[in-house]
Amino acid sequence: MQKDFSYSLKLEDIKQSVQKYTLRANKEELEYIAQIMKVPAVKGFVGEINVQLHGREHMLNVWGKVSAEVEHISVVSLEHFIRPYHIDFEMKFDTRRQACEAKEEEFDIDEEIIDGLTDGGIDLGAIALEQLALELDDFPRQEGEVFNFKSEFDEETTIKSNPFSVLKK
Repeated sequence: MQKDFSYSLKLEDIKQSVQKYTLRANKEELEYIAQIMKVPAVKGFVGEINVQLHGREHMLNVWGKVSAEVEHISVVSLEHFIRPYHIDFEMKFDTRRQACEAKEEEFDIDEEIIDGLTDGGIDLGAIALEQLALELDDFPRQEGEVFNFKSEFDEETTIKSNPFSVLKK
């Protein structure tokens, strides 16, 4: 595995039988993942990915599970906490098309979008990271935390200090 948590597979190396891969991030890779996910830390990251080629249909099926423990900072309390993630996913790739070609095509919103290959293959590490990125909360908070806002001003003070109240006159 490379420094940036990449595990590339070329189409010619993929068989029609199901191939199983386990990607487990080491300490340096966990630091890299935390950096690209923009979180304080990632305590664990494992991808269990299955790959199967359907040559006649020109399709490559990729499915599996990504598990991670991610440290977040609560937007309510500003406390650090760890949230576990267990993500099941399934993807399809068209083996006749490159990913750059897919950007130029138009798709119906209800249509299943099938990805193309990148440089004649796929990157299992990038697929696993993408699945985690899709699940991360933009505004994380610990379970049960609720944001309660209390204004410093009462309603009368707020009305008096409103700069647009002059326009009422």
